[in-house]
Amino acid sequence: MRKAQRKYLEKLRDPRWQKKRLQILERDLFSCRICGDSESPLNVHHLYYCRNRAPWDYPHWALISLCEECHSNDENRDKTDWEALLEIFTNNLPIELEFAHGGMADIVNQMEMAMTGGATHRECLMVLVEAITKFNKENALSVS
Repeated sequence: MRKAQRKYLEKLRDPRWQKKRLQILERDLFSCRICGDSESPLNVHHLYYCRNRAPWDYPHWALISLCEECHSNDENRDKTDWEALLEIFTNNLPIELEFAHGGMADIVNQMEMAMTGGATHRECLMVLVEAITKFNKENALSVS
């Protein structure tokens, strides 16, 4: 096991992560958000990762409960274009926008609705740009 992996596993034993993990499991009613399984062991999955950030330093919307099978399937699949875009975007985002009430959670929901509604990648990018522009105007933030 690599040193970085060992260090990350140590962080997963930290009480701050254990508390956050329990909050997410409770929010998701101790069920997998993909298949609904409530009998198998559950993992709390990060929808994206930011460099040098502790596992507990993510907003609740960025964490979901997954059973081991769905978690394994998710970890082994290629990211969709919008997931890759979301990860790039959040790695270059002011923290206040990521954690803002109605900020990224609303933007992600709009992206998911566009993707599941059959929108093209270009249309999804337009949804993302419009949502960010609107949020920035409402909160007087500038994303550079």
